[in-house]
Amino acid sequence: ASLPGVSETAGQLVLTVKNALAANGYQPGTRDTALTPALERAIRDYELDQRLAESGRISGALVGRLLHIEPAGPALA
Repeated sequence: ASLPGVSETAGQLVLTVKNALAANGYQPGTRDTALTPALERAIRDYELDQRLAESGRISGALVGRLLHIEPAGPALA
């Protein structure tokens, strides 16, 4: 279920993060678009395990690591 005021894209991102965390053995809570204390704990646990800056929030670094997307480096000539 989507929360009022949460865009479909933002909701999909939350759901994607929850599914990826669960697939990696973390407990993100309910499989919906809600930002919950369980999701925050799962993100913090993942960040600590991955040696990312601990925030408990969805970030570019978190999503990139969860989805195995490497940041773009300098272009090779």
